Amino acid sequence: WDRLNASVSMASMAYSANEEKRPGYNIAKRGAVAKYPIVMIPGYITSGLELWSGEPCGRKYFRQRLWGSLSGAHTFFTDLDCYLKHLELDPITGSDPPNIRVRASQGFEAADYFMSAYWVWAKLIENFADVGYDASTMTLMSYDWRLAFPILEERDGLLTKLR
Repeated sequence: WDRLNASVSMASMAYSANEEKRPGYNIAKRGAVAKYPIVMIPGYITSGLELWSGEPCGRKYFRQRLWGSLSGAHTFFTDLDCYLKHLELDPITGSDPPNIRVRASQGFEAADYFMSAYWVWAKLIENFADVGYDASTMTLMSYDWRLAFPILEERDGLLTKLR
């Protein structure tokens, strides 16, 4: 796992260091600037889910991603029963089972890379930064893709936050 993370980090740094190849850098040189606020909404593949509370087998995974990261893949392969127990939803309520809280990861880190190996939003975020956007003018709204929209709104207030 460590070797994979290291090789991915080097590939990402190579892109960042080569400003001339970034569209954001090039249009900023021609005068483009941040103008309107930006809200990015990732899909289910890249919306990271992390464990906030759970069964005894999952306590060692507190605030670790169960979905969308190498640590989640590691948990899947080494502790499958615990992994599935924490990602499944209550069949009656459609939300988290009792004593389990899985929530969407927050911030740009929630979806900039998938499994630490594949950039998804990272290059877009960097190009927006080139023209002047930052955390006060753009946001990434990850969500718990397992939930139906009414439950997402009731539990997390996601749709209200998007307004």
